[in-house]
Amino acid sequence: MASRVDTLIAGQGLAGSLLAWQLLQRGESVLVVDDQGPAAASRVAAGMINPLAGRRLALYPNTALYLEEAYATYAELAEAFGKPFFFPVPIHRYFQNEAEQTRHEERRQDPEFAPYLGEQLDGGFVTLGGGWVDVPALLKSIRDWLSTAGYLRKATIDYNELQVSADSVLWGDVEAQRVIFCEGWRGARNPWFDWLPWDPVKGEILSVQGDALQRDRILNRGKWLVPGPENSFRAGATYDREAFDDLPTEAGNAEILAGLRVLLPGETLQITDRQAGVRPGTRTQHPFLGRHPGYNPLAILNGFGSKGTLLIPRLAKLFCDHLSKGYSLPSNMDVRALWKS
Repeated sequence: MASRVDTLIAGQGLAGSLLAWQLLQRGESVLVVDDQGPAAASRVAAGMINPLAGRRLALYPNTALYLEEAYATYAELAEAFGKPFFFPVPIHRYFQNEAEQTRHEERRQDPEFAPYLGEQLDGGFVTLGGGWVDVPALLKSIRDWLSTAGYLRKATIDYNELQVSADSVLWGDVEAQRVIFCEGWRGARNPWFDWLPWDPVKGEILSVQGDALQRDRILNRGKWLVPGPENSFRAGATYDREAFDDLPTEAGNAEILAGLRVLLPGETLQITDRQAGVRPGTRTQHPFLGRHPGYNPLAILNGFGSKGTLLIPRLAKLFCDHLSKGYSLPSNMDVRALWKS
């Protein structure tokens, strides 16, 4: 006889972890399936939350709501596991060119940007409202909790092993009402969701140490430097749309170090680790969530790119409300709306 659960979750990255957390808090039965590979994008992420992203200093729609939910969720998890995961710090952003400086002046005239624009620096400004999440520590805490409770299985779901009916899914000895795919960039190869406009991007980062580095801020000037666990810092990142692997490269290493020399002239840094992962980016610049248009028991929560630490807390909760209460999903993220378009 197959064991029964409400939800089978494929992937224990940040999306799968926070989705499992939300469902279990609501009394749902859950089984998370993950191969626990060390180089999944979530596990090598610097975890930065930056309200003003990119060269355009763009605000993601409803940033204030996403920040509010992120703060609340990471505080809730800190209380549950007895350790902090989110560290609010200002971001010292330095202009790379005159275009960025001009864009900053434009943003200062817009009231929508006022909560995030702090003091001006010599050659830049301070971004407020951000910080960094210790994603590896958070994933480990949730993984240990799931494992102890019997809610985690170390495996990979073979798509050919899924038997999908009108109202359930059978995978080996597990029968579930639904399976939710939170597989990161591998979602682009999922035969039920490969039609979505994916845009995976490989990124490399370095772990570094330095005597004069300060932990009370994030530095950003093309490349960024983010505090990490203990006395480490993470520096990055690169963007490669050709190679989809988890192998650090000499070219990536050289690119990040060149950026750090501009960001920290004269600073001597010690490289302690090199990592790479593939971000699950999308061509719409928005994540994908919702039920498959033809197979109701199949669903997805994926495609967060580099915005996962900001977006996932709110969208995981919204997705749970959609499943249990029928709440609508944002049309620019709902995979059924994307199918119709």
